[in-house]
Amino acid sequence: MLALRKHYGVYDVPLVVISGRLDMTSSLADAKALADVIAKASKECGQRCVWIVLDTLTRVFGPGDQNASKDMSKFIAACDELITLTGAHLTVVHHTAWSGERGKGAIDLDGAVDASFLVSKNAGTYTLKCDGANDGEEGTIATFTMQSVEIARDEDGEPTTAPVVVAGESGATKLAKGHEAQNVLATLQRAISDDGVEPDGASFPDNILVVTEKQWRQAYYETQPSVAQETLKKRFMRAKKSLIEKGTVGSVGMWVWPNDENGTCPGTGTIQ
Repeated sequence: MLALRKHYGVYDVPLVVISGRLDMTSSLADAKALADVIAKASKECGQRCVWIVLDTLTRVFGPGDQNASKDMSKFIAACDELITLTGAHLTVVHHTAWSGERGKGAIDLDGAVDASFLVSKNAGTYTLKCDGANDGEEGTIATFTMQSVEIARDEDGEPTTAPVVVAGESGATKLAKGHEAQNVLATLQRAISDDGVEPDGASFPDNILVVTEKQWRQAYYETQPSVAQETLKKRFMRAKKSLIEKGTVGSVGMWVWPNDENGTCPGTGTIQ
């Protein structure tokens, strides 16, 4: 927190950090005790608590077995109690299983959350991705890196540092659009390969194959069957607009085709 305040110059956000272990599986006692502490802190600073972060699930799970549904259900009940008593949003930080695809432990947790987010690392860059949401878009949210900030020096003059999150070079919206545009373009290329036809008329470049926008859109939908169609429609329309404006995709009426990197169609009618 010292590093965060120093790096970003943030000093006026009311924040309470409570250390130690909680037991949110044996009973509701610790959840109620935590709610009492939050109520007192809210009264002292004159601000309502709006966000609670449990970091991590393991440290508040008490003697319970994370792989046992009965214990995970008890933990979920304690979280519900905390939300009810405080009216705050609750975030639980959790580790993934060895596969790295979802939070470890009983699957009951997956069904209890409104939204889940996964942080992954690749060559020093982290990606925050929404991998499940009851009401909202899924996909990449942002990229970020970790930067060391000096917060003190010891007796020997050696610096003590702590990391802070720094936004990636590309903004969240730009990243999401760029990533999804590549997916949408790839589906157009596959649709052309599977169902492309030679167009009629002088408005089209020579030696190309085309498909209808409807065929393209449906091919994209089929790549993500678990995502709501309304969400996919929004992603598709944003990506399509971007691709056409950049000249990556050609369009005449209802017909579309992929162009090469120079904005012109390959002579063979296929992607080289």
